[in-house]
Amino acid sequence: MAPEDLKPGTLVRYDETTTRWYIATVRKVVDGTVTLEYLDGCREEVDRERVGSFHAFLRGREKVLSRTREDLCRVLYGRGFDRLPQARLDEMQGFLRSHGLRFWPETWPPGTRIRVGLDSSFVAAGRPGVDAELDALLPRWLEPNRLPPGSRDPLGFQSHAERLANEVLPGLTVFTSRIGYYGFIAWAVKRLNEENLPASLSRRERFHRLERTLALCEFIWHDQEDRSCSILGQRSKTQILQSAVNDRFRVPARILKNQESAGAFRLYSTSLESMGFATQAPELAADGLLPLQLTDLGKDLADEFRKRVPDDFWDFALSDKTRSRDVLRDWGKRLCFSALGKVRYRDIFLKGFLLGGTKEAEARHRSVRLLFERGLLRDVYEVPKRRKAREDSIAEDDVAGIEDEAEELGLANRDALLRFYGEKPKSENALPQKAALFELLSLAQTAIFAHAVDAIESSGRASVSGLAESIVAEKEHGPLWKVPLGKMASKAGAVRDLEQALLETEDFAASAALGGALLARVMSENTYATRAADLADTPVMALLGAIDPSVSLVQGYADLLQAMVNRHEQVSKNKNRQRWCYLEAGGLVKDDLRRLGFGWHAMRFPQLWSLCRDLGLTQKDVSNGR
Repeated sequence: MAPEDLKPGTLVRYDETTTRWYIATVRKVVDGTVTLEYLDGCREEVDRERVGSFHAFLRGREKVLSRTREDLCRVLYGRGFDRLPQARLDEMQGFLRSHGLRFWPETWPPGTRIRVGLDSSFVAAGRPGVDAELDALLPRWLEPNRLPPGSRDPLGFQSHAERLANEVLPGLTVFTSRIGYYGFIAWAVKRLNEENLPASLSRRERFHRLERTLALCEFIWHDQEDRSCSILGQRSKTQILQSAVNDRFRVPARILKNQESAGAFRLYSTSLESMGFATQAPELAADGLLPLQLTDLGKDLADEFRKRVPDDFWDFALSDKTRSRDVLRDWGKRLCFSALGKVRYRDIFLKGFLLGGTKEAEARHRSVRLLFERGLLRDVYEVPKRRKAREDSIAEDDVAGIEDEAEELGLANRDALLRFYGEKPKSENALPQKAALFELLSLAQTAIFAHAVDAIESSGRASVSGLAESIVAEKEHGPLWKVPLGKMASKAGAVRDLEQALLETEDFAASAALGGALLARVMSENTYATRAADLADTPVMALLGAIDPSVSLVQGYADLLQAMVNRHEQVSKNKNRQRWCYLEAGGLVKDDLRRLGFGWHAMRFPQLWSLCRDLGLTQKDVSNGR
């Protein structure tokens, strides 16, 4: 650890000898000497060479740090205690939390072995020298987040779902729902990289100011009540509209908690490349430029967007000047993303999106054509009414980018894939059917595992036989678990009914019972017989291998749960994370448990629908070989 990195307030590990070490806080650093303060308030001057960052020590370990309660007292206070009062225990736990450390279990009776690790949701408040500008640049993952249902992935299904989504709708993500951002980014990158700009502000921050100005104009144009043209930062709309002084506005200081990770530049860059508008160019960053190189098509898109940009927009965005509400409202009308599907911009975007002849454009074109043929996309884009269901599951890495409320869904993932699932298998519907089959199997299996996780959340342990009995005791579908799997399908009901009931229930035993019934039904149908081989390398098929179709699910539950726990432990190891639970002596035992939700994975159909709405895409656009 470099001396300049060791500052007052840093949590450190002090190695007194090769085998004895302590945790302390730095109070002063003078040349080769460091003044440490232990948890009991005692201070000591030690050799600088024997002190290193405790956080760096934890990051460098292959395994989670584990110490008994007695050992933890020694490293924090320098001594052990015959009796540990609650006040002292609270002091220890509060100290760990205040330094961004998490621990488990929560209770520490004598002899307890305590695991200590880094809490990635922690950001220290009030640190000297951390001003608002630096705070805005902190990585988004450092900020607390409430994960949406199902974003946890204990069985490792997410990566396979994303691979299937990339086959059906390559280049789209859970964020790419507006055609305007493609042109805006292309225009901003082109101008920022071409102009000779002073070094007082980075090009990345200038881009963020342009994006915040765009949001300001859109918000004023659409006013408070109009939610028809949602853009990034929508949640800050009210605050921004209230920021006027004498009916004049400045560029907002913030539209997102962290624009660096949740802004347009990061969220759309990969999609820009997929649609042929830009290529990644990290070498440009060495010269202080934005790391995107526009293609000829991207330059055309930038030029068309430029025609919509007001003359004074650039100057206002990069200054501290003010503009009146009326001027900004007019700018918002000209820039409005919803209007871009009616000008020449549409033709250029459409070429990259669907008609460019690239492999990915052809894949998107094929999917869009199928959706039109099934009536899932129509020339008139209206948001249908639908029954309430769980939110779609997204990748944990994507959670950091989601700061706004979810938009209304014009085409839900489940509605699109279930439509194809019910068709007779053909070559043209192979991809969406494969995705639908994977989603149904993963939904059913996750529901079964979620029941087990919920059962040990409060008690800490549950017997395998007890878990099975609680599922069987569920009145409506539980008794089906006693029927041999091969005969269960005829009694289970239709796939759509089982899936809908599973998504609507809030009882974990009922969802597990429905999950088993759904597995049996899906495995009996023609789609499974035709498409299962296409999923041979996925974990859903590996877990199905643990089920003996000649016996009932209640008889095979122990084998299925064992396979799920084994799968979870391997996934945890691959992610370098602590496992949630483990099997021991006929029971499931709580370890580093997380709350598990379940639902369909985000397969990008809602985002596609939104892009098509912006374009005003019609079936004619994708017909006749186009």
